[in-house]
Amino acid sequence: MINAQKIFLLSSLLLLCLQCRQGSIQPDTKLLSIKEMGTVLIEIHALEALILERNYNLLDSAQAAYQAGEKGIFKKAKISYTQYKSSYAYYLRENPQILDDIYLVVIDSLSKREQKATLSPEKNIPKDTVKVKPQTHPKSTPFNKATPRKKREEPIRQ
Repeated sequence: MINAQKIFLLSSLLLLCLQCRQGSIQPDTKLLSIKEMGTVLIEIHALEALILERNYNLLDSAQAAYQAGEKGIFKKAKISYTQYKSSYAYYLRENPQILDDIYLVVIDSLSKREQKATLSPEKNIPKDTVKVKPQTHPKSTPFNKATPRKKREEPIRQ
């Protein structure tokens, strides 16, 4: 009887652990490929560095900027937030070695970006694309006419 209870208890714990483990991944969500996951992680970590570099005074401003940037990354990659989170959880729990390999590529890519940015900072500055016509001033305006000044009257002394 005691052995049957132990077996039942152990099997219940095992099933509970398996259910908890499977609950983090949405069953209807398509997982990102290794290449897609790497690309998204590179962009997300570049965004985080940009947010830190800008040194926002308020946490709310930094969070708003991060969320807007993250939304743009997901839109560009044509994925959803749920798809990203489920894929990250899958690689973290089920294939941590693959996630380590992905991060080796991410770190290498970000290091190359940083090195490129520090070696040639002038190339990273966007050129001014707005063309401004020089203004020509008419010869006679109220501001450039020489108007004679009136003489000031002497102050009244007492």
